[in-house]
Amino acid sequence: MNACVLKETLAGEQRVALVPESVAKMTKKGFHVTWKPAPAGAGFDDTAYATAGAATTAARVQALAEADLVLKINPPHPQRWTR
Repeated sequence: MNACVLKETLAGEQRVALVPESVAKMTKKGFHVTWKPAPAGAGFDDTAYATAGAATTAARVQALAEADLVLKINPPHPQRWTR
């Protein structure tokens, strides 16, 4: 199962929908986790997610197309689904 963690786009939002510890638990259960890099204020860096087993994606549209599960804190903006 593919899970995609999207970067929050709401102005000022610094939280992330999935922390590295949870990524590690999901990958151990067979999930393939991709994520858009979190803002610096989230407190987690790319290395922590990579170490936990997540793959970084630059192509939002491709990640969404391949996702069985999309994780976000705030509802996605409808226009952002196609970019």
